[in-house]
Amino acid sequence: MLGDPREEASAFVPEAHRGELIALATKALLVDRNDGWAVADVHDDPRTAGAVRLAPIRSMAVQPILDGAGGRLGVIAVCDALPRRFDGEEAATLADLAQLVGHEVDLRRAVRRALFSRET
Repeated sequence: MLGDPREEASAFVPEAHRGELIALATKALLVDRNDGWAVADVHDDPRTAGAVRLAPIRSMAVQPILDGAGGRLGVIAVCDALPRRFDGEEAATLADLAQLVGHEVDLRRAVRRALFSRET
């Protein structure tokens, strides 16, 4: 499993490819951008080159997940087994999903603050 073990959001990853997918996810997190980006072929792009050798991933689109204050929480990525370009509509859909996840995190934080606040 990848993801926060305290949260429901995680993904199943086959054991054989786990290390490579973690390396790819780490590279996606390290790209210092607050907007989405896409890689038509992970083997040819400097942002991802060398991260994947055996895992069946050739292309990916990445969108940062930001909280309401603009803080970066992580990224959401869509991967494909074939090299391809992601079009504008796909990028917009991924951006909408990342924004939804960011709002969900903000809501969870607000509920936790309200429930566990020591103020009376």
